[in-house]
Amino acid sequence: MDKWSILKYAPLHFGIAHIHHLNEFLLTHKRSNQSYISALFTPQLILPGIARSLFQFGYTTLFGVFVTFVFLRTGNLYSCILAHSFCNWMGLPRFWGRVGQYVGEEVVQINHESMQHTRHDQTKEGLTDTTPISENPSQIRGLSIHWSAAYYILLFAGAWGFYKLLFPLTYSKHSLMNI
Repeated sequence: MDKWSILKYAPLHFGIAHIHHLNEFLLTHKRSNQSYISALFTPQLILPGIARSLFQFGYTTLFGVFVTFVFLRTGNLYSCILAHSFCNWMGLPRFWGRVGQYVGEEVVQINHESMQHTRHDQTKEGLTDTTPISENPSQIRGLSIHWSAAYYILLFAGAWGFYKLLFPLTYSKHSLMNI
């Protein structure tokens, strides 16, 4: 067994290290009077929890592949720690929807004729309820569509730049392996 064989499984270890989030999901989403064992056998809790954990296992394993690659290319552990910190701070990128709004959040629109800000909520009957929110424009929560356009341009330009510059930016004379 050579000294680098442990790195063969490093990405998998990185993904497995995040499986504990299934436990956190169950603890935070079960009813207050429900036992933990009962929550394990509740399909409305365990199935979304498993799906969420598998998704997280997938992207953390892919990140483990990337960090292992960077470590082998640069021989620098600090760059891996910095990449991990940055990704934890930024979170997953958003690939749909408008920036500045969460999925399911109400959409705020401005009626320019009367300058009255209204919230459009769907009721159970399918009718739209328009309720005045505020007369102060600074209390509008939505961002301009231009922010969303800029976000998606930067997202895809960054992905293209990452693809083109990955090998030149990770070249180091301190490389641990020739990749």
